[in-house]
Amino acid sequence: MDMIDGVLKQGLLAGMTDDQQAAVLGLVEVREIKENAMLLEEGTPSLAIYVTWEGRFAIFKRRSSDQAPAMPIAVYNERGMVFGEVSFLYGGNCTATVRALDHGKVLVITHADMDRLKAEYPEVGALVLRNIVALLGLKLVRTVETITDSLVLGRIARLLAKEVVSATQHVRDERAFEALAAFRA
Repeated sequence: MDMIDGVLKQGLLAGMTDDQQAAVLGLVEVREIKENAMLLEEGTPSLAIYVTWEGRFAIFKRRSSDQAPAMPIAVYNERGMVFGEVSFLYGGNCTATVRALDHGKVLVITHADMDRLKAEYPEVGALVLRNIVALLGLKLVRTVETITDSLVLGRIARLLAKEVVSATQHVRDERAFEALAAFRA
């Protein structure tokens, strides 16, 4: 498998020389994932960062307001998508659950891998962390765009609903007037 492709060079390996890329990929484990396997579980400690290589992975999030089942919020089906990075970076629990929708492969970087990378190649470790933060920033931008789009669509839907109610009321008023006129005739 040729792991250094354009997708990784623009994401996790962005701005790295060939030697730096090789240092990172020397640590990366390529893991086969079975269909429906859970890679991360919301509320549990994060053990690694995952980078999609093959397959589709669904991200589920529980609503904090109730105990309803987790809702799907995204599907990662492109090479180079990163997940597990939020809890990996801040050392907390996973913020979402990730399941494989079909057979796939992921690249895995554990805490121990990252510690070894930072110790052996500090500048490369810094670049990897910078790139993970940049990828997280892109996710944030996309999330804000999605929320904004949803708010705009919600406003449009409310305006359309008002227009439908107004038009319905107008039709009712005309029918009532016609019925009154017919009664008087």
